[in-house]
Amino acid sequence: MSKIPALKAEGAHFNIVDKEKFLKGIDLIKDSISCKGATLWNSDNMILWNKNYSMLRDSKYLEYLDSPETNKMAKAIIWRTYVLDFLLKKSLKVEGDVLELGVLAGDTAYYLSQKFAESFKERRYYLIDLFKWEQGDAHVEIKKLLQPDLFQEVRDRFKNYNFVEVTQGNVVKVLPTLKLNNISFAHIDLNNAEPESFCLEYLTPRMSKGGCIVLDDYGWWGYSEQKVALDEIANKYNLDILELPTGQGVIFF
Repeated sequence: MSKIPALKAEGAHFNIVDKEKFLKGIDLIKDSISCKGATLWNSDNMILWNKNYSMLRDSKYLEYLDSPETNKMAKAIIWRTYVLDFLLKKSLKVEGDVLELGVLAGDTAYYLSQKFAESFKERRYYLIDLFKWEQGDAHVEIKKLLQPDLFQEVRDRFKNYNFVEVTQGNVVKVLPTLKLNNISFAHIDLNNAEPESFCLEYLTPRMSKGGCIVLDDYGWWGYSEQKVALDEIANKYNLDILELPTGQGVIFF
């Protein structure tokens, strides 16, 4: 049986302080491995080779990557989206609503809404974010958050998905106002230890058996304050957090 074709991927990274040296390093890696870069994954702070990259062999992902609506950053974090896609699919087999806490422009949520629209007929998909950044805020300043009409832009983006509810506000204040008795899946990406800790503490007793929480910042050293805080809560509830090379942390219930 013959091998499947080699695939490679190249996208944006974070925390690079000398791009020229970094690119030279990538060239040296290509020269030093047997495939000569034909299977090199070079994106989202991951450098891998000799892997199959199943998502790049999926027509849905190829359409997503080729779409003019998919921006550079969304393409760079495609493996994170692949993880969310896989785990959400499993979680939709159990009862409960779905949450994304930390939305930004809604790129990932939009892809998942398109793909799983039929599965949301009997549940809600809550998207909660401040949709802004002001001087002194604890969460990370991202250029997109300085856009004054971001909240309305995201609302308009999901206007054709009546199961999606986009809410602007602090998750610490918003979550208790929602009627969340059962949750099948939650994606937490707030770039701030305090609200992420609150979310994990609040959601854990409400998670359905067979559900899942994905913590976007958990495995990133630059956000290690989150890991310390979230580990403490996980230990309190006797939960295990699986750290992935993508930087995500996964909790199964």
